[in-house]
Amino acid sequence: MPDQIELSICIPTMNRGRFLAEALSSIAREVGEAERGAIEICVYDSGNDDAGEIVGRFAKKTKVKVQYLCDQARIGVDRSIIKVALMGSGKFCWLLGDDDIVEPGGISRVLGTVRAHGDAALIELNKYSYDVLLETKWSGSPPGGAGKYTLDAAFESKDGAKDFLSYFFYDLSYMSTQVVNREIYSLTLDGEKNIGEYCEDYALAYVVCRMLIAHPSAFYIAEPCVGNRTGNETALSVKSEEGKSRGIARLDRATGENFKKIADRVVLPFDAAAHGRIMGYMMQYHMRAQLMTLKASSVPFSKKLIVWRRVVSLYWRLPQFWAYCFPFIAMPQLAFFAMRKVNQSVVKRATALQK
Repeated sequence: MPDQIELSICIPTMNRGRFLAEALSSIAREVGEAERGAIEICVYDSGNDDAGEIVGRFAKKTKVKVQYLCDQARIGVDRSIIKVALMGSGKFCWLLGDDDIVEPGGISRVLGTVRAHGDAALIELNKYSYDVLLETKWSGSPPGGAGKYTLDAAFESKDGAKDFLSYFFYDLSYMSTQVVNREIYSLTLDGEKNIGEYCEDYALAYVVCRMLIAHPSAFYIAEPCVGNRTGNETALSVKSEEGKSRGIARLDRATGENFKKIADRVVLPFDAAAHGRIMGYMMQYHMRAQLMTLKASSVPFSKKLIVWRRVVSLYWRLPQFWAYCFPFIAMPQLAFFAMRKVNQSVVKRATALQK
């Protein structure tokens, strides 16, 4: 048994007890004698459901060290993520979403990497994606790093940080694949004066970028360690840009504006080539997916137009915008649904042939 905790699995939660129970069950399945003394679970609970009882049952069953804090101050998702990581005592903190799961072998793979690459600022994990019931595993989505990295990879020195940010920048928005060096994370937060303006969606991505630029060392685990539950929240289910529930996404999320702000303010001064690759990847995957979701939604045309105008104003200078994104703005609704139906049919046949 190690002398100290090596890995804190840090989970912010709010009124999602059923999902939290599944997340903790996935961890319990992975805890043997080799893991029990090396890990701890930290839960920051800002809800009013039965999360405390669920955490208590987990601790009794597994004998894993647990830190639990219930605080109904409702400080928001980003600040909850910051707070739960600071609860940890491990050398590294794995920031796990309360509705996600740990894949078989995930904890042992992460612990092995912590022991082999203890000086890294960040360990980035690959993931599987599932439907909201964790019954169907999606296929065909690109692996981490824009599909470039299919094997474990180490990123050292300034050149390594440039390469990492070029291909993994968008993945930094997903908390469950982030395992941060707790000391470097804390030092970065201590020296950060502008975190508040990023506490809407992407504060973690902002902090990790700062960490990697100041301490350029990261490691990527290609074998998925996380199961991502999709369908809990879409870009069109949050409050509108007017601050009311009118069926349209808050504008900064729907347009990727906060993400672009981090790339422009943090990555561009660090390396212009990495910034260019980030924006191309963002158009090819993130913004294209957002615009397809918007196109398929029942949001009124007048509100879709608000998003489309803003997207064009932000990205019209990028060739990738015209190649990957603008076609879904310009495409007639009927043509879009016909194309989507054909694509779904092709994917279904391909999946059937693979079985």
